[in-house]
Amino acid sequence: MATAGCFAAGAMAQPEGIRLPRHQGAHEVILEDQKDDRPIEFENAAAAKAALNEIITHLGSGDFQARRAAAEKLGKISQFTLEMLEDALQRKDLTLEARSRLLGAARKRFFETPRAALGFQFGGTLRDRIVIGRLIDGFPAKMVLEEGDMIMSADGYRLEGPVARAVLPAVIVSHDPGETIKLVVRRGAQKLTLDVPLGEFARLEQGAWMGPERLAPAWRIRAARLGGGPEPIRVELDRDAWVSAGAQKAVKQERGQMEPIAVDGGGMPRLMRGQDAQMLAMNELPMLMQRGGVVVINGRPQARAVGAAALLDIDVQEAPVPIEEELNQLARDRATFERRVVETEEALAKATDDESRMRLQDGLSELRKMVGLIGKQSEALRAEAAEQRIEGEAKRSSSVDAMDARQ
Repeated sequence: MATAGCFAAGAMAQPEGIRLPRHQGAHEVILEDQKDDRPIEFENAAAAKAALNEIITHLGSGDFQARRAAAEKLGKISQFTLEMLEDALQRKDLTLEARSRLLGAARKRFFETPRAALGFQFGGTLRDRIVIGRLIDGFPAKMVLEEGDMIMSADGYRLEGPVARAVLPAVIVSHDPGETIKLVVRRGAQKLTLDVPLGEFARLEQGAWMGPERLAPAWRIRAARLGGGPEPIRVELDRDAWVSAGAQKAVKQERGQMEPIAVDGGGMPRLMRGQDAQMLAMNELPMLMQRGGVVVINGRPQARAVGAAALLDIDVQEAPVPIEEELNQLARDRATFERRVVETEEALAKATDDESRMRLQDGLSELRKMVGLIGKQSEALRAEAAEQRIEGEAKRSSSVDAMDARQ
């Protein structure tokens, strides 16, 4: 009893968090250190920046424990701002692990900080074009853009085709409020390059929601602006062999369980929820298939599991509608709306009560506005078609000149 009492007293006197051996028969049990989950704080930004540089140094260490401790510390320090992390990502001496850890921390901060918004609603009748239907009060874009402007590109991303309405919001959200976005717009026959100031997404009208399906593709665009970093390790592996090996190793999906997907080129196994396949079907993405645990996109197996939210970042290469077809569609749309204008004017002339007249007048204003938008779209597309003809003729002429020179 005396011996046991002395041991207990000695244990109580040990410093908090010490790795203390405890004997159970012939076995020795090591009690793990108590983890301190309190956030780490510094007096000012300069001290935080110095700490970040120290963490980066340890992330490049050959000692695994030092790298792990540095990674844990990186996640605890809220004073590492998105700007600070992105500045660190510009360093040329980063190891692959350091860059990956910093990208993860920056992504988390990106998801947590206010995002930008242009402040407009889509308009027009064409699927493959971005037309401004209405500009929202309180956003600086209203001083630069006009209703009916057709946005051709944003930050160099061409906005044409079935994914244009998904690409533009991602490009906008990739910015911080107060930054500017470079837009190329057609205002009727005019082609303008504009630097448009951005407002804050949180100030959009009720109904706007910032979820992972907006943030994930926006982060991919933002991360691309940071540069590529060090050259990754490449493992050459026959595609068919990779698919076969991945299919053999995959565990059959069971409802509600996690399904491991092996990465045959090396690295840790990835996990994807079994219900992701259902989410893909709900999102109506026919180019995606899940085969035996291997994620296949447009017929090409991917070397990583892709979450349903991140799938919206996929670049779907579908040919846009030819301009001639778009112009024909606009002509039909204009005839339809002009007919509805005439019908509404006739109904307004016959209206006998104030409520009906007010309702018909509002509807007439919207119809006339749509006719105007269609007219601007038609002018913009005719100007684009003329520009493409000129560019095509110039290319053909230069090709002929080159052939003559060789002869």
